[in-house]
Amino acid sequence: MLSCSVYSLTIKVITFPVEGGAFVMWMIPVFLKVLFGNIATPIVLKKVTSQGSRSRRFRSQYIFAAVLVWAAVLLSGNTVASPSFGLVLLIGFLQSFGTYCYWHAIKISMSKTAVTTQFDDLLGMIMGYGFLGEMYYLRNAPLAAGIAVSLAGVFVYVWFRGIVNKEGDEKSDPSRQASDSDRTLAMWVAGYSVLWGLAYFSLRFFALRDVSHWTFLSAWYTGALVGSQVILWTAGEKERGERLTLRGHLASGLLAVFIVCSLASQYWASKLTPITVHQPIYQVTEMVFPALIGLFYFKEIKALTKSGKAAIVLGIVGMALIALSYR
Repeated sequence: MLSCSVYSLTIKVITFPVEGGAFVMWMIPVFLKVLFGNIATPIVLKKVTSQGSRSRRFRSQYIFAAVLVWAAVLLSGNTVASPSFGLVLLIGFLQSFGTYCYWHAIKISMSKTAVTTQFDDLLGMIMGYGFLGEMYYLRNAPLAAGIAVSLAGVFVYVWFRGIVNKEGDEKSDPSRQASDSDRTLAMWVAGYSVLWGLAYFSLRFFALRDVSHWTFLSAWYTGALVGSQVILWTAGEKERGERLTLRGHLASGLLAVFIVCSLASQYWASKLTPITVHQPIYQVTEMVFPALIGLFYFKEIKALTKSGKAAIVLGIVGMALIALSYR
């Protein structure tokens, strides 16, 4: 009950306009999304996906997430009744398969996944331009420049390989022969890129239609829970693995807290800003932080290349331009 009251009070305080009409409080939910979604979640997720019983852990995560959200709804006394409930539930169901693809990609390499995880963001931005008329915001020259610089950083990082593998491979030729693991990784990345691109677009779509946080989160995680159960039913015996221990369930519970906080913050940001503004920031941080975590924490890669460092600088400059130009 206390957490629900604090959340409601925070929403009121953060969205209260300051004198003069211009405020940049949209940065707060964007920061929280980056903190929970692009820093905290990858650390826990890498450890979870590296263990057995992956499909059981996947379902356990969504059981905790659904229980957490529905408990918050009941304690807050809010209603989730909405004509959009069923559609959000369907999207939550579909994105669970995208997330499962992401789990497989993370298990192969979090650092390499960070390099190739830009296409879902681009798809979401393209859909925003095509269906929500967000091309309008590009009339703001500094904002357009910030987006361009951010995307340039992503391009440099991906095309010129911003990391050096543990084996010391510093080749930057994108046409080099891919290994079997690279091909498998590409398959999983393609799977979640399409589904997550749709999901990112849906956040802004429902935010513009004033669907409440409670409706969105409860429908989303109910659908995702159903999807995770389907995945468990269809998974092979090796993928299902042994029943989880208490420690295994607790790790999934911690992961659930992070993903719920991340999605809640992301949806909050979608209510305050267009995809054009916040998605480039997510792109850069999804590129930088998991790569650095893989470098310094999990020791997946040897070092950042010069192009990798240049890409990070471009990304930071681009994010700064976006932050300073959008009001």
